[in-house]
Amino acid sequence: MLVSWLQTLRSEGAVHIPGPLTPNQVSDRNDRSIRHACPSLVEVLLILAGTVCVAAVALSIYLNTESFQSLVRRRLVAEVERVTGGRAKSVASIRFLSGSRRR
Repeated sequence: MLVSWLQTLRSEGAVHIPGPLTPNQVSDRNDRSIRHACPSLVEVLLILAGTVCVAAVALSIYLNTESFQSLVRRRLVAEVERVTGGRAKSVASIRFLSGSRRR
């Protein structure tokens, strides 16, 4: 029933149903689809390296923002107060990934 309906639609020009593929057409179609479906190892590594670089830059920018440093200050003060049982007012300065390193 379905086959006769499709044949009717095909004869009326309402739908285009291609004929069977030759073995060469099947081979060509499979080669192209595999080649484009699977990225090469080099492409995967380049994408991974780019992602890591972008993440590293974003992290270094975030670590130097005032909001992150105030968050660390608050947590550091809370931890010092918890450990010592005393009261800590503030922390003078916190720097992450600054250009000069002190020893």
